[in-house]
Amino acid sequence: METASAACLVVVTFLCHVVSGGDKDVWCGLNKSCLLEANFPVGDDVVIHWLKVTSKDINVHSYYYDKDQLQLQDQHFKGRTSMFKENIGKGNSSILLKEVLVADEGRYKCYVGTITDKMTSFLNLHVEAPVTKIHIQEADNKLVCSSSGLYPEPQLTWSTKPPLPHALRNTTHTSRDKGTQLYSISNLLDLAGDDAPQVDYICDVRSRSSRRLTWRNISNISVSEGETTIDCLFLTDKTNLVWMFNQSQTIVNRSSSVSENWKKQVKNVSAQGRLALHHLSSDHEGTYTCEVTNATETSVTTFFLRMADGPSQGRTHIVIGVVATLAVLAILAYCVFCKNNTGQGTSNVI
Repeated sequence: METASAACLVVVTFLCHVVSGGDKDVWCGLNKSCLLEANFPVGDDVVIHWLKVTSKDINVHSYYYDKDQLQLQDQHFKGRTSMFKENIGKGNSSILLKEVLVADEGRYKCYVGTITDKMTSFLNLHVEAPVTKIHIQEADNKLVCSSSGLYPEPQLTWSTKPPLPHALRNTTHTSRDKGTQLYSISNLLDLAGDDAPQVDYICDVRSRSSRRLTWRNISNISVSEGETTIDCLFLTDKTNLVWMFNQSQTIVNRSSSVSENWKKQVKNVSAQGRLALHHLSSDHEGTYTCEVTNATETSVTTFFLRMADGPSQGRTHIVIGVVATLAVLAILAYCVFCKNNTGQGTSNVI
């Protein structure tokens, strides 16, 4: 049986040069199942061989004698392929490839032979790991936009709204993981100076799919009464909202739940994303970030909150000052009283 199988593969390799039709293109999602579709004229004694075309063709899946011939299958595809056996008699030679990897990308051919006919079809399998998340971080008057886990190789571009009169200074770095073969990309952008007009910075990451992130920085917010309200921009009806503090602490998550550490400070979160804060202290000075996400875009607004002396704090300072003054006067009066008593006692002794 093994000799017959090997001979069959040699015949298949020769017959595959007789091509029926042109190549088809199929895009498969990374780690998902993908249908490699092929059909043939109905006939008896069906022999099916799926091969990946390389310098030495790799057996993906074989079927004859009315059953799978998995002993011929290359180790790379073990446990990841299956045929629709109930439809083979109807001329369906398609296979399902599971848990697609970047390494699966390439050209495939399907040979089908029956008693009455033989045919070979080809398809090109392309793998896609789409852009699902863009990260942004601001520090030292620079913006870093990044994304990871992408395929095919991505591109990253910056723009502003409205456009600035000068070119944006930025540097892109792209890397590829040796194991997964997936790409990561990041770009360091110099922000415009303080004298530049207020603009939105837009980071676009494109692979086969694309995603956009818009970043806006709002001027400092000064809090004088220990409470304030911050409006989240860019909101639409179909968005997810997250509030962060100093880019590390979650205040409000995507389900609109307030984190335990911020329940004392969050007075209310409106349906429009407005964040009402109270009982604030100097510990709550820092950067507040509102991130809004929908199917294709992410929009980020940052605010720097600074505590300032307000009327109530001023009154507190005045009270403290008055109390301190009265305490000093009381001490001085007590000292004068003690001195006078001491002087009178000495005169009586003489």
